[in-house]
Amino acid sequence: MTYTWEILKLGTLDQTNSDGDVLSDAIISIKWKKIATNDANKKASFVGKTSLDLTDTSAADYIDLDDVTKENVIEWIEGSMTESEINNINRILAKKVEAETMTTFKPDL
Repeated sequence: MTYTWEILKLGTLDQTNSDGDVLSDAIISIKWKKIATNDANKKASFVGKTSLDLTDTSAADYIDLDDVTKENVIEWIEGSMTESEINNINRILAKKVEAETMTTFKPDL
C-alpha cells in the first residue's frame, strides 16, 4: 500500500507566540486528504482536519507562508497525530481499498 497526501485547504491567522512575537499569516488549520493505493491501483481516501498551535514556535523557527512547502504541511499533520491515530487511519484506508477490490455480484439463486 502506498500513501499520498492532498492539502485541500489552509486556514491562516496572525498568531502571537509565547515570546510575544507576532507570526503573520500563521497556518492554524489544515484540511487534508490521505490517499491509499494498492498494487492493483485501487484507491481509497480519508479526509481530516488538523489544528495547529504555534504558541511554542519561536520567530526563528517560524516558516513564512510564502516559504511553506507541501512537505512542511505533511510533517505538521503527521506530527500532530499519535502513532495510534496514524495506524487507525491506515486501517480504515486498507478496509476501504479492500472493499474497492472485492468483486460483488447478484447470485442466480
